[in-house]
Amino acid sequence: MGGGESRNSQLAKYGSSLSQAERETLQKLFRNIAGSSEANNFTCQQFQSYFSKLGLPTSFTNGLFKSFCTPDTKGSTPSDQLTFTIFIQTSSNILKGSTSQKVSFFYNLCRYSGDGVVNGNSTQTALSAILHLLTNSDMCFKLFPEATEWCYEEEGVKILVEHLLSSLPSGDVVFSSDMMERWFSNYDLLLRLFDTLVIVLLLGGETIVDDVRKVLGVSMTTEEDEELNTERFLFPLKLPPITNGPNDKFSSSLLDRSTILALNSFIPAITRGKLYPLFSSAGHGESFSSMCSRAVNKGPTLLVVKDTGGCVFGVYAADSWKIGPQFFGNSDCFLFTLQPHLEVYYPSGYNNNYLYLQQNAQTLPNGMGAGGQLDYFGLWLSAEFGVGHSKAKPKCTTYSSPMLSSSEDFVIDSVEVWGVGTPKLPEGTNKSILDKDPEAKALLEMAGKTQHSAAIREPPPDDDDG
Repeated sequence: MGGGESRNSQLAKYGSSLSQAERETLQKLFRNIAGSSEANNFTCQQFQSYFSKLGLPTSFTNGLFKSFCTPDTKGSTPSDQLTFTIFIQTSSNILKGSTSQKVSFFYNLCRYSGDGVVNGNSTQTALSAILHLLTNSDMCFKLFPEATEWCYEEEGVKILVEHLLSSLPSGDVVFSSDMMERWFSNYDLLLRLFDTLVIVLLLGGETIVDDVRKVLGVSMTTEEDEELNTERFLFPLKLPPITNGPNDKFSSSLLDRSTILALNSFIPAITRGKLYPLFSSAGHGESFSSMCSRAVNKGPTLLVVKDTGGCVFGVYAADSWKIGPQFFGNSDCFLFTLQPHLEVYYPSGYNNNYLYLQQNAQTLPNGMGAGGQLDYFGLWLSAEFGVGHSKAKPKCTTYSSPMLSSSEDFVIDSVEVWGVGTPKLPEGTNKSILDKDPEAKALLEMAGKTQHSAAIREPPPDDDDG
């Protein structure tokens, strides 16, 4: 009984920021790793044995264990056993603590996963292991079934890691904890990667998503709320599911799990969530008019292009594409490259020439463009489908971007257009919630509930000519 009281007092003292459900889950996790409800500690071997199902490198799980044993970065030597008190204290720090506490844990993880120093090499190893867990592991597929909708490319992981490390010194230069904290502050993606890793390790375990929802206290009401909560609160970082329409079912040949993970994080939070296919040159043919008809008035979109030189690049259009003589768009638009390097180029503020689309004009350039000026775009696809240009000497004025393609004038290999967020209904469509969810309608009927919206609904148009 005394032991139970001691355990509860430790939880109250070191896990005060945790919810009751989180405390219970962490107690269960500790008990499962230790192999006994009476144990007050467990070893690194027990820790590695428990998490071996995640397919993580032994060096990484060894680093995780030692990081749990060392709640700070002051160089203290990790113990060979992890006590319940330290386990709860560290878990509380990385689940509910400050960014500094989370960075401290990640700093130790990089140190102990390598040869005891934190540099570009050890940080790259840690990031690669985390991305593997979140994009290509059995745990990933269990918690994020939408991952199977995107292909996995080792090259994509490498490119994303290189992008994240690009602002840090390369090679054997030793990083300080302050340097790493500044690094985290510059990349929202890093913190979200870390937070998702922690949730998967500590709250995921062998549970399913519904159990994790319960632990995190996420309440689901409407379908729209569920999408929002799942993205923002359930897992800080996740792959967007593909919402296929009845006539548009294709997988991407230009986006893999790591690159779409990054792109989705760059898209404004209010929009990100789901992607739905609009156009693929491989599936719909090499036709500019077909691409326009599928992209115009569809809300925010991702345009992704691959040229014959192997470069992959594109634009996030925060506004609906619309045909006209003027530039349009807003400051949420951005240009990007995916191959050979991942980079994002936001508006510079120099001008508002975010997006341009014209077709069948006599005196204006016909095609789809982003940034720069007429006939000198940061990204341009000619209406004569198959060619384009990316002009920047030295940089595109609108986005401060360099040349995106393999050459200034390029030949298109393939193009994809993806809708972002909730598919935009055609104008004039006014669909009732009862039509969206026939099961809900049937339940209402079975319960004898009055369907008030049905009584005030406009009658369908009369099909009779007379």
